[in-house]
Amino acid sequence: RHHGMGIKGALAVAEALRINSKIRSVNLGDNWFGDQGTSALSEVLSANSTLTSINLSENRIGQKGVTALCRRLKENSTLAEMSLKGNALDDRGGKQRSDALMTSTSLTKVDLSYNHLGEGAGRSFGEMLSANGYLIDVNLKWNSLRAKGSAAIAEGLRNNHVLNQIDLGWNGLGDDGA
Repeated sequence: RHHGMGIKGALAVAEALRINSKIRSVNLGDNWFGDQGTSALSEVLSANSTLTSINLSENRIGQKGVTALCRRLKENSTLAEMSLKGNALDDRGGKQRSDALMTSTSLTKVDLSYNHLGEGAGRSFGEMLSANGYLIDVNLKWNSLRAKGSAAIAEGLRNNHVLNQIDLGWNGLGDDGA
């Protein structure tokens, strides 16, 4: 964490994780991997069958990196925890992220806090939470879900009997979203 490895570091770590069958958890937060580095690391999700936790917080991940992660997440059956905290993710790709989370049968904890997720992402997450039977902990604090986004999430929670914890703090919910 906090090593500023950049793209070259991401490529080296990705290569090592492809062949290493011992590492279960990797914290790669705050390394400025960007889309190219994140795309390389996403390949690990389909090649490594022992990784259960990955932290990619604060890595300046854009839409291309998220697209690569979502595509590979659908192919992974061991990853239980993923953090994409603080990557300035917004509503673009919200449906894609939700679809990937909906189809994952191994992911139980996801942290998307400190991003720029708005009402559109709230609607997508609401739909996902209604159908997902595996996630038990979701962190969405410090986004911009507002009243409409949080209402959509609340609607999705009506059909979810698995989720134990969801953090919606600091989302500008107001009285209408509470």
